Amino acid sequence: MADTAIFDFDDALDRAGGDRELLLEILEIVPRQAIDAITQLRMKVAEKDAAGIERLAHFLKGGLLNISAHEAAEAAHRLEDIGRYNRMPEAQQALAAFEAADRVLQPLLVDAIRSLKA
Repeated sequence: MADTAIFDFDDALDRAGGDRELLLEILEIVPRQAIDAITQLRMKVAEKDAAGIERLAHFLKGGLLNISAHEAAEAAHRLEDIGRYNRMPEAQQALAAFEAADRVLQPLLVDAIRSLKA
């Protein structure tokens, strides 16, 4: 499939216990849940709300790790640390990096979902 640093299909399938139906369900749920969290994350960055950034980035990181989306998870981890250590001057750039990683990830997830439905 694609670059495993971005999305590792085989690892995601292993995490789902080899159950393709379960992986399909997870791949359909995680991105939907992330949409609201990303919107909230943008607001927290604009508000310079360190605790909110940390909480939302942690939530996103967990979901991304569960689907083996390593690059986006690493970008979320960076945002989580920025919130945890109140490094607000870095937040906007880190958010942009996260959003860029997410834009690359989304078509790969769509392809994986199509593959699992075939």
